[in-house]
Amino acid sequence: QSVVAGTNIEEAIQSIKELNAHGISCTVDNLGEFVLKKEEATAAKKQILQVIEAIHDNQVDAHISLKPTQLGLDIDYDFCLDNLR
Repeated sequence: QSVVAGTNIEEAIQSIKELNAHGISCTVDNLGEFVLKKEEATAAKKQILQVIEAIHDNQVDAHISLKPTQLGLDIDYDFCLDNLR
């Protein structure tokens, strides 16, 4: 089942809390794939890290889906690996 959690981190966390209250664990998907510019991949990495921090800070039952192509796989393997780390 898919749920559009929101257009920003705060909305997503609120949606996750509501789903968690019903016993549902969540996967957050930061939209965007097949990035071809390092700047876009770096921006995606920063947003993903913000989501991870929000998940931790709010102690919700959730994790994030990582897409190597969003983090630069189509640009450079080592660059992507650094972003994943």
